[in-house]
Amino acid sequence: MSIAMLAQYSLLQPIQTGAQLLNSNKTGWLGYDVEQAQSSPWLYGWDFRKAYNITGAMGAGANYQIELTVNYDVGNDSGGVLYCGRLCKPDFGDIRFTDNDGLTLLHCWQQTSVPFDHAIFWVQVADDLSSSATIYVYYGNTAATSDSDADATFRFCDDFSSGLDKWNLTEFGQGTQAHTLDSANGKLHVHAESSAANVTSGYLLETKQSFSSLGAWGFCVFATASWDNLTEEHSAVGLIQCIELYDGHKTCWAIGLSGIQNIMISLYVDNDIPLTTYNQSLYRSGTSWFRYYVDCSPQVIDMQYGWNHPPLAGGEALEWLTNFTLSSYKIRLWAIVQSSSGLVKVDSYYDHVFLAKWTPDWTGGGSWGAEEIWDSKESGQQAVLPMNIASAIVTIGSFAVIVIFSTKIYKFRRDSRTAPLQRESNTDKAINSHRPDRWFVM
Repeated sequence: MSIAMLAQYSLLQPIQTGAQLLNSNKTGWLGYDVEQAQSSPWLYGWDFRKAYNITGAMGAGANYQIELTVNYDVGNDSGGVLYCGRLCKPDFGDIRFTDNDGLTLLHCWQQTSVPFDHAIFWVQVADDLSSSATIYVYYGNTAATSDSDADATFRFCDDFSSGLDKWNLTEFGQGTQAHTLDSANGKLHVHAESSAANVTSGYLLETKQSFSSLGAWGFCVFATASWDNLTEEHSAVGLIQCIELYDGHKTCWAIGLSGIQNIMISLYVDNDIPLTTYNQSLYRSGTSWFRYYVDCSPQVIDMQYGWNHPPLAGGEALEWLTNFTLSSYKIRLWAIVQSSSGLVKVDSYYDHVFLAKWTPDWTGGGSWGAEEIWDSKESGQQAVLPMNIASAIVTIGSFAVIVIFSTKIYKFRRDSRTAPLQRESNTDKAINSHRPDRWFVM
């Protein structure tokens, strides 16, 4: 084995430490842990990865958040959908995202997951997505646990798993109308009843944190919500749910559900002038989860309803074109009922609320590379027979050893690092091991 051939390998911690000279007058083996060098940088401990080539969009900028669906089973990758071929953990705790260098971890949030089925991730991409960029998705590490971090991924996010510390609460109908609020099971739940004309019952949540505009960059507020058990004695029940952007001067842009004979979605802009509302009749089960979107980019407010963003068939899209200035704002969530007469009651739920960057040109498109596999499954104990054919001085830590190269490379298996070496065969033998830190050939 020549020195040039050895350059394909990384020499690691020796089994016998200290300086040792092997020559034709000494018999025995000098063993090293070795690994074949990966052709490109690789995340330590992971067996598989795929490159995702993201289609950029004007105005996206750096640190844009993208949505990806990761499936446990076998399938065809397409757009923002990846299939791991049953090679990831069933709970998706080993999913990692890196920059295009294959090493730098990216912030991510695992929004939802169904074990052995799929998980939805949001990833903050460090590169400027005003043009196309590439990231890697790693999987296949049974020892890994989730590194999901919503607060690092978004400017604001609440999945209601840790109480309501991020919100200021306003109560309506206190002492006169029945209503309750809780955040058990990672969801905000409000039950509200109103039996008096023009009396509101329920709660308003407003973020304690204020958010400044992103300058040239737009933003989007996402809210996942549902409603159930709507009971009304009369047709007019008014507002049920609403998400608002509020700047402190009674100026807000919002989208909400109201019950006027049927559930309707409304977009409104309130600038201390009569309310402007656009309604589209919606007939749907109240137990279905859906999303509200309030997108803001220069000169445009885009408010949408539906599961996909941008909405696909079945979603509702409303657009308000206006010249506006929004320098500072808070996010508001309404969960109330209003009665004109008679009893009205409803259960409202919010699951996730988060604030992300947004550009109206974003399509969420991209293409996937082929699955890559860490190619060093033959790493393990490897030794060279001292035949005095060639030699080289190799520095390992603070020790220097003289390595004698032979024409045959033998593989060895060991039970532990301190166990004696036992010769196994003179042919390549796959020996699984975790990838250790590398030493470099001097």
